[in-house]
Amino acid sequence: MYAGIDNPIRVAVPNYSCSELIVQTDNGPLKGDGCKYVARPRGGSSLTVFVSVSQGKDTLMAGKWSYRVFSVPNPIPTVAGRDAEHPEMSTNRILASPMLVLKMVNFDHEIFWGVNSFDMHVTEANGNQISYHADGQKFTSEMIEKIKDLKSGSLVKISSISASIVANDGSIDEGMTRTLSDLELKIN
Repeated sequence: MYAGIDNPIRVAVPNYSCSELIVQTDNGPLKGDGCKYVARPRGGSSLTVFVSVSQGKDTLMAGKWSYRVFSVPNPIPTVAGRDAEHPEMSTNRILASPMLVLKMVNFDHEIFWGVNSFDMHVTEANGNQISYHADGQKFTSEMIEKIKDLKSGSLVKISSISASIVANDGSIDEGMTRTLSDLELKIN
């Protein structure tokens, strides 16, 4: 299970219908009914699911299952499909897609991250340094104009990247805001 995101679970008890089950956890909300639920651990290192069955006026414990809870890994920042492992690119490639995109690598859950803000620091081939700030994932018009003028050998560093998990309804989950690793690009 991963903290702060929806984790689907299914429960069943032999000889009982799904409508007779009472399902609870000790770590965060549980949504659903019958045999299908979604657990959203708040954090910590474990979550226990308790399953009881209703028999008339009595409730009988049917079992409990413990799960380890992990933190969602940070996404990888990319620009025009390039990340820190492949930092060389042309200005034309950046200008074709002037935005910061976050991708998850080797993660089984489908979650989406939104960029809240970031800083861009440019070191021109002559050593001149300029910094910019953007809110959201798109490069500002000032950033784009500067990128148009960059020569081969210039460095672009994206830093102070603030990102949050985006919920299914499009809202930002403030409890899942992270500062991500920097991305350094080299203009070729």
